[in-house]
Amino acid sequence: TPPWPVTVTADPTPVIVADCGASAGPFEKERLLNVAQGGYSAMRNLDYFTESYDDLKQAGIRQIRFDCFMYDHFFWFSSKDASGKITYDFSRVDKLILPLLKLGMQPQMCLMGNPSYLCPEGLDKWCNAMPTDLKAWGDVAQALVAHYVQLGHKGWYWECANEPDSFSDPRWTGEQYVELYRVMASAVRAADPTAKMGGAACNQPFDWSPYNVALLKAKDQDPSLPLDFVSYHTYQSVNRGDDDFQHGYKRYEKRAPELLVTEWGDLCNMDGGVAAPMNSNVGASRTARRLSLLARLPKVRPYFFSAKDGWSATTILNGDVGLLTFNNHRKATYYVLK
Repeated sequence: TPPWPVTVTADPTPVIVADCGASAGPFEKERLLNVAQGGYSAMRNLDYFTESYDDLKQAGIRQIRFDCFMYDHFFWFSSKDASGKITYDFSRVDKLILPLLKLGMQPQMCLMGNPSYLCPEGLDKWCNAMPTDLKAWGDVAQALVAHYVQLGHKGWYWECANEPDSFSDPRWTGEQYVELYRVMASAVRAADPTAKMGGAACNQPFDWSPYNVALLKAKDQDPSLPLDFVSYHTYQSVNRGDDDFQHGYKRYEKRAPELLVTEWGDLCNMDGGVAAPMNSNVGASRTARRLSLLARLPKVRPYFFSAKDGWSATTILNGDVGLLTFNNHRKATYYVLK
């Protein structure tokens, strides 16, 4: 143990060396400039996010990932009547998706959760859980895909579940996840043979999660199982985050055509205060560093979280992890992507 207090003397002659002639290769905007928007309560007001589309377009954003599609809480595009028949109304989803398409951006669709009529009794309806009727769940997923195919939109990315290792029925196993994934893959491909599918959107890239492990094992055992990408999330400080990207890349690059980091950012502190990194130039510099690393990992498609802050009484003062504040002011990190 060193004596206390400790005196630290700075090196009086630091040297910074830069080679302006060096090249890291092209910056692939189509691959790298994507964002994710989570299930903030404010998203129930569909104008809350669509009013930010012009700002996101000006930042060069290509894709926006949305989760929570299967919940009634936000979109309520399916319901079951008294006779047991499932009916559809896509007007709320269209209000979110069609303006995005009009601006030349594309959604990435994460099928998280269950409609209330398929949610196991006694569980929080926010849970990732096995639906009470797998076939009906697949029918709902297929109807959503088919709706946009009929409008002329094909080849989108479709992801099965969101952070099953965080928001799940504790009884939900990796094998059950694979069972749901097979249903989703069959449903999505039936409506759009060109769709890209994957999962499991776990909250870390390592082999601690039973869901990614089970999905990759299923693919190894059944090469015909559609798996266009493996996905995970990472929120860490710079050095640990770099390790997550590199480890995930080495772990998955040969297992699927693409690796999607469908949420990434600085430490995920959604109430960090005005001086928190994601509300300042500190977060912007970290984002720039990590984008430079991602640019050198050619099979990785990242989605920065989040596009826009959520809203709460404290968010007004403390901020959140978005590129934009709740009232659409652009943060320093916004200009990194732009």
